[in-house]
Amino acid sequence: MQQATINARLIQVAAGKRTHTHYTRTVELARMYSALSTGEGIEDYMKLYARREDKALFKQRVEITEQITPSIIANLSAILEKAYRSHYRRELTYGAGEQADARAAELETMLAMYAGKMGADRFCQERLIELNCTDPNTWIIQEWKDFDNLRDYASPYPFEVKSDMALDFAYERGELQYLTALTYAANPKDERTPLKVLTCYQKDFASVLRQTPNTTARKDVSELIPGEEIAIDGHLWTYTEYRHNLGFVPAHRAGYKRDKRTNGETYVWPFEAADPYLKKTLKTVSELDLTAANVAMPLTIRYGDICQAPGCNDGYTDGGGTCKSCHGTGRKSSPTSVMEEIVVTPMPDSPDRMLDLSRLYTHVHPDVSILDWQKAYVQDLEKKCKSAVLNSELFSKDEVAQTATGKSIDQQNANDFVYKYFRFYAEFWRFTVETFAEITGKRSGLTAQIFVSRDLKLKTVGELMEDLKSANDSGAGPATRQNIEWDINRAMMVDSPEEFKQWEIRERFNPFSGYTEEQKMAWAQSDLIPRAQRVLYANLGYIFDSLEFENQGFYRLPYEQQRQLVAAKVAEIMEQTGPAAPALAL
Repeated sequence: MQQATINARLIQVAAGKRTHTHYTRTVELARMYSALSTGEGIEDYMKLYARREDKALFKQRVEITEQITPSIIANLSAILEKAYRSHYRRELTYGAGEQADARAAELETMLAMYAGKMGADRFCQERLIELNCTDPNTWIIQEWKDFDNLRDYASPYPFEVKSDMALDFAYERGELQYLTALTYAANPKDERTPLKVLTCYQKDFASVLRQTPNTTARKDVSELIPGEEIAIDGHLWTYTEYRHNLGFVPAHRAGYKRDKRTNGETYVWPFEAADPYLKKTLKTVSELDLTAANVAMPLTIRYGDICQAPGCNDGYTDGGGTCKSCHGTGRKSSPTSVMEEIVVTPMPDSPDRMLDLSRLYTHVHPDVSILDWQKAYVQDLEKKCKSAVLNSELFSKDEVAQTATGKSIDQQNANDFVYKYFRFYAEFWRFTVETFAEITGKRSGLTAQIFVSRDLKLKTVGELMEDLKSANDSGAGPATRQNIEWDINRAMMVDSPEEFKQWEIRERFNPFSGYTEEQKMAWAQSDLIPRAQRVLYANLGYIFDSLEFENQGFYRLPYEQQRQLVAAKVAEIMEQTGPAAPALAL
């Protein structure tokens, strides 16, 4: 995109005449998502039932309602967190060798300081899910403050631009050309009216328009010149440029589920399929809370007396004013604050005409069975929210529990839901790390990527052990058992990726990996197996302990070099143990 076009659009944004095409849509979604996720402002999405309540009664209903959508969203977002427990491989390397390892270690140390020592990994893991629950169209920009490049490195940090701050942006051929963000600065002349600051992030520099407190009658400018004070829409602005020469805009959006209404140009939250049910719960939960309140605090109906205040005529005075004694009700004031419906009748003039006291006073409340129905309806809506998001509406909870097929399909749907997020997470993490490295001058030779398997293997260790037992009972082949054993060890070492990597390399050299214990015992004593393989299996632990001690960084060496070292150690042991003993004739 031509620079003149970007500058002209920036001037239009400053004049309040331009935003991106879907600005209103993204801001409205962020407002709704935030309300449903946090509960703050959720009353704006509750609706008044005009046939039964006025504004005062609606306000009272809102006050006694405690919505459950934040709990539902928290439950759904927790499913996404299972991605981090899955079996994936994180790679950040400059290649092989001590120098490459030192460079990678230095970058890892710098990344650990990212986002206020939160670390790049943890920031991406936590913040992406949070933003997808509140504002998926938030932009995360990598910024950094001025530094002396002779003594120090830049220190990038994430700057979030929410939907209402992201006024304009444009893509060409799938590449972001610019992003214009709005922030505010203090106004020295009027604290109540902050000044606008527009930052246009571009490929090689960032341009900044700062509104001043001064007005002007000068004609609006048509071009931007760094360092000059310019007139836009009756205000004076200053224009500056900050060059970074990255060659790309260091910004990435937090969302990953494309919005069909904008043809995929913006994003919705991952729980879009549950939107109708979430909105239904607002009404249903409110009704449930109101019904429960009416059961606990029933309406009282009793007989009362006509107001006897001088000049009171059915609540009003002869002059047309409201009676100060009964406040316009026409009956004696009640000493209680409980809601009452009073039937006014004078006291009988004869004891014979008096009614039974128990018949003068009663309570009216909704049928308790209505509460049971409403509670069941709310629970059904909660289930529908989850089934809509996970695409498992064909199988109820009971059916899934009773059939292995139902359970398998439900797990596959959950896997697909998490996989879509985790694939995006890997992309966002890579962009963050590579941009960080570019800014700090450490991009050359860097490989940063997260390998995500289509099958995330979200099963627990207990479930995997059951799979291994089934494989053994059914006589499955070594490859099947090997895959299950690897999954078990991945799950057990999920918090120790370096330990799993070492186990993985050792197991790669295990000649009987995937075989049952009986098969291993038989093959280890068979002359049909080369002696070198039998020696390797029998001394596997000793061999790798020795190699690790004798060769620093053994597990980071290329496979071919590891293979040569293992072969040499096996040959050494074979020489020490001498020729194999003859087989015993039976």
